[in-house]
Amino acid sequence: MKGIFEKNGLSILANKYKGIRGFPPMFHSHAEILYVISGSVTVNVDGMQKNLIPNELCIIFPYAVHEYVKAPDAEAIVILFSPDMVQDFEKILLSQKPQSPFLLETKKFLSEILKILDFSKHEDITLKNVAKAYLNAVVGEIITNLTLSNTCSTDLDATQKVLIYCSEHFSDENISIDTVSKDLYISKSY
Repeated sequence: MKGIFEKNGLSILANKYKGIRGFPPMFHSHAEILYVISGSVTVNVDGMQKNLIPNELCIIFPYAVHEYVKAPDAEAIVILFSPDMVQDFEKILLSQKPQSPFLLETKKFLSEILKILDFSKHEDITLKNVAKAYLNAVVGEIITNLTLSNTCSTDLDATQKVLIYCSEHFSDENISIDTVSKDLYISKSY
């Protein structure tokens, strides 16, 4: 599987898309919410696939491999955020995973999601904090509607472990095959 690993320093990025261009499998340290407004979007998260229709959403926890299938007629909102933006739920996002990341009948979230979209665009710190407050409320509500299970490093495949290690150590250390294999208990040849 060819995929993309993204690493950036954003806090909240919210965009409304008319037409979803297909994204190959990707993997990053941020959480992500996809809310479908019209049309349909096929999403694959950690091997679970669902065709989302209007008023359905998907929450993607950090380091979950996910992809969107091209949906030129769909309209959706995508919110990408750092887990530390929702401090009350950060530990849950980083240590657990949903049995299913898909929620149906979520029209009640639309007004808050639109507010996140609007307030996150402003440069004013007060308005950014309003976006953060709405994000906390939405994430909290979503999490209460999920069945979660604990994750551990044995749930991750070797590629995910290496990518997480590199994302956590790239700026402060010299990374080598030797250090990665030693710290992750993976052979250098593997």
